[in-house]
Amino acid sequence: DINTNAYDLVIMGALGVGAVKDSVIGSNTERVVRRVRNSDMLIIKNTQAFTGGKMTPEIGQLALLLALGVAIVQGSLPIAGAARGRTDWMALARPAAQTQCLLVSLAFACLVASFVRNDFSVLYVASNSNSALPLAYRVAGVWGGHEGSLLLWLLMLNVWTLAVATFSRHLPA
Repeated sequence: DINTNAYDLVIMGALGVGAVKDSVIGSNTERVVRRVRNSDMLIIKNTQAFTGGKMTPEIGQLALLLALGVAIVQGSLPIAGAARGRTDWMALARPAAQTQCLLVSLAFACLVASFVRNDFSVLYVASNSNSALPLAYRVAGVWGGHEGSLLLWLLMLNVWTLAVATFSRHLPA
């Protein structure tokens, strides 16, 4: 912990996207700067390392938010349609399952990409990986923590739901 140990110098890397965005959205560097009291800070703005994937974490987060909205629709409208005899509402179940699986897969792929690229601007990556890990361990680190294992579990449930939706065509819509 940064507060319990005495450090002479703390060196952090930052993407350099701007103080306003960092203070509104938050970043690892911003959190450490607020907590360091008795040490000098050296912040190195990174302009080359993350050129290919600056938006990857945000795309993954957006995909999860959209998947939540689809899950709400998938969990309510088909059941309400069955209760009211509305086949058009019940028919939303299969496309919703396909859409939700696609969105959760995209979110998981974005998290894997963040681990593979060593994108330490993502707090979860910074907490569960390091730059010395081989590629296989970085990929396995995706589900090494609580959030990643829940996302993997969500992905497995969505793949199963997609399989049921795809291979149960003989059931009523």
